Amino acid sequence: MSFFSYESKFSQLLIKLSYSCWLNVLWFACSLPVFTIGASTTALYSVTLKIADDTETNITKQFFTAFKENFAQATRLWLIMLGAGLFLAADLFVVYRLRGTSAGAMAVMWTLVMAFLIGAIVIYTIVLIHVFPLTASVVNTDKEMLKNSFLIGTRYLFVTIMVFAVHALIFLAIVIVFTPLVIFGEGLAALISSFFLLNVIRLCSYVPEEGEKMISPKGSKESFHIRDSFNKMTFQQKIDYIITYYIFPIITAIIAAAVLITTAVDRANRKKPVLYTAFANVGIGETLLDHLTDEYLVFADKSSKEGVSVYLDLYISDNASSDNHQYAYASKMKVLGAISSRTLDVVFMNKEAYDLFSSSGFLCRLDDLLKEDPQLYSKVSDLIVSNTVILDDNAIEYDLGEADEYTAETTEIPNGLDVSTAPCLANAGFPDTVYLGVIENSRRKEEARSFLGYLFEPYP
Repeated sequence: MSFFSYESKFSQLLIKLSYSCWLNVLWFACSLPVFTIGASTTALYSVTLKIADDTETNITKQFFTAFKENFAQATRLWLIMLGAGLFLAADLFVVYRLRGTSAGAMAVMWTLVMAFLIGAIVIYTIVLIHVFPLTASVVNTDKEMLKNSFLIGTRYLFVTIMVFAVHALIFLAIVIVFTPLVIFGEGLAALISSFFLLNVIRLCSYVPEEGEKMISPKGSKESFHIRDSFNKMTFQQKIDYIITYYIFPIITAIIAAAVLITTAVDRANRKKPVLYTAFANVGIGETLLDHLTDEYLVFADKSSKEGVSVYLDLYISDNASSDNHQYAYASKMKVLGAISSRTLDVVFMNKEAYDLFSSSGFLCRLDDLLKEDPQLYSKVSDLIVSNTVILDDNAIEYDLGEADEYTAETTEIPNGLDVSTAPCLANAGFPDTVYLGVIENSRRKEEARSFLGYLFEPYP
């Protein structure tokens, strides 16, 4: 047989790929009103299952015939699934936010609620994977369709995982690897999935011929015989039986339990940060780090559930020729993310980092902050230093070649403190001057002022 003949496997593969492309167009067009996505997906699987079974004829006619025949039930099921999905997504968003702002017992409680929601989402996904292929293949009530989709999905968990993986991989391939693959999209995903689903659908929709004996999967007699046979097995046979039929559910349950327990323990033991600090271009030893974190908590009379969060080993530089330029870029992104999320309050810097933090407008005026504590202000006022802050510039136009020279409107603001002479830092061996700055949008400026005063307390 010729490689390019109609009957060759290569030609059949190309034909099926062309089918998937055309079916993707039909599916997308019929899904545009959104509420018809269920009917469109059911029609798609009705055809792809026939292609997988080599019983397709005119795929366009078969698609629209299935779309029309299953429209009412598929639309009802889709609206049910859409409503349930929106409800779960909204709940997950709310619980996630509550979990992130809670501590102690409340954090554990919200973690458990989130674990429950994640379990519900897994169930929802299993039903969503199977309900439309099942609707395309068998006749049943809406309630039974949803119930059987879950039962089939858990009973044939390997198939469920494979169908989910197919859709996920095609989605990632379109988004990350090669966007034009979108022309195949759901059509190709449904076609590949149909090869996994076909035998499952056959088993579930099989009707025995007259006189043929067949035990109903829902029958109590089958359950009795299974239990009776299981009880008569040897220990090794029971282990083999469990591994053969239940290995995937067992592994899934173990992984889910491990994630749940680990998350709950982590949340229970996690300390609530009272202050976020960072060290930019400044190295720090373990002894000094303990003094600036654990010992400060004792000094400030904080509870054991509170802590000081620290960003270490940040390298801030705008020197494009530096060997560590890529690391500097990563550090810059980390700083920008921390400032944007308001999880950075105090920064220890060398002169280069201080200049960059200042020119970007990240630092607040220290004279105004410290004047609220007159005693502390009188102690450190001589150590306050001013630096340049860029109010406006033409950096974008200059980089794009739209301006001949770089110009900027600047001002000088007292936004830094020379802490090199602070008792705990004076003998730490820093080769250069160490500056301290407080982030402008910090929510914990009062705590930052207390921390700054702690630096000038006597150090053993």
